[in-house]
Amino acid sequence: MKRIYFAPLLILTFSLVSCKQEIKETLQQYSRVEGQTMGTTYHIVYDAPASLKDEIDSLLVKFNNSVSTYIPTSTISKSNKSATSYCYPRTEDQFFIESLSRALEIAKETDGYFDPTVMPLVNYWGFGYGERKQVQQPDQNVLDSLKSLVNYKGIGILGKNDSICIFKERPGMQIDLSASAKGHGVDVVASMLASLGIENYMVEIGGEIVTSGVNEKGDAWVIGINKPTMGAGLDEVQLPVNLSEKAMATSGNYRNFYESGEIVYAHIVNPKTGLSYPSDILSASVIANDCLTADAYATACMVLGLEKSIKLIQAHPDLDACFIFANEDKSDFKYYLTEGFKQRIDSTIVENLFK
Repeated sequence: MKRIYFAPLLILTFSLVSCKQEIKETLQQYSRVEGQTMGTTYHIVYDAPASLKDEIDSLLVKFNNSVSTYIPTSTISKSNKSATSYCYPRTEDQFFIESLSRALEIAKETDGYFDPTVMPLVNYWGFGYGERKQVQQPDQNVLDSLKSLVNYKGIGILGKNDSICIFKERPGMQIDLSASAKGHGVDVVASMLASLGIENYMVEIGGEIVTSGVNEKGDAWVIGINKPTMGAGLDEVQLPVNLSEKAMATSGNYRNFYESGEIVYAHIVNPKTGLSYPSDILSASVIANDCLTADAYATACMVLGLEKSIKLIQAHPDLDACFIFANEDKSDFKYYLTEGFKQRIDSTIVENLFK
């Protein structure tokens, strides 16, 4: 029986193969846990008989208490409430500084098209922790004022003795790690499984995923990229991808958006312009060695648009990507795949994509 895990943006599927007796024996050792976290769901499969749900849930609660802007007492919320600096004991929280440090690195690598200080703009458009409002008519004066608070270069980190301090160049600057937090959460859970000696696993949170080893049938993990259309069912697979020993994240604006008149406003905000209009990319999937990186780069590509995203990915040979976009009359999909991404998809499927 084919098992399908339904998750936002990615559909997790396991291919059917004839199993040898020893693989059938390992089938009994795989466990599955699922639940809710970060406003979405998680699905985890791993090669061990014991349930680790309590440990996983506890770890994810700790992670959320670090990086979630929806929790007023989280480390990130405390930092955002501070005027220009916030210090906390190093032993109090290990995740926030890891997530922020890597986010700032990727902001530099993407020339600020991924920017963890975009929070004021995200709140303005109604996609943040603030009031869930819909903007009817954007106020350019307000946008210009908020854009002045968005600048990853204005964030400083200082570790001194037993404390970590976050410095902000201007009062009102706020940090938002939601564009990479799910990916980082995936990495955190995967690291826990690996520390327990578990070699075969698949960890998925909200569509961001990392795999190791083989699935319960003894095959490589196969992940399905969802059809990038508004209203598409979560079981509508567009591309099946072999994701052995890698992480993949997919970003798209076809689930979290709203319409005002004839204008569509999407949850991914351009830090440069302050606008939340969708780019010409419908879906951006990025494969990397870790899921935080994949998550952040997928977001950056959605902001950049097709032409600039291709150049960005080509400049980073450690990354592979698949961009799905519409043809000229918007009647069908077109694709851009790096060579490494093509190698993870059945050759017949690839040939059909470019006919």
